[in-house]
Amino acid sequence: SPDEAWAAHAARGWEPVLVEEALRDDLFRPTVVRVTRRGLVEWANNKYFDPALEPFDGQRVAVGYDEEDAQHV
Repeated sequence: SPDEAWAAHAARGWEPVLVEEALRDDLFRPTVVRVTRRGLVEWANNKYFDPALEPFDGQRVAVGYDEEDAQHV
């Protein structure tokens, strides 16, 4: 059973690796793939700019977003 498998791992000294809350949110955020244009990506009829995207001009990037708050992309 799953409980027995967890118990077997724990008996061998396994411990889960915890991540910080902010990183956890990013890891489980839904994503879409968009092409960057001069540091700009477009999603849901909005445009988002970040200077960190400028080196990726013309490339496809994964854009994570908050389903409840379009300000967090």
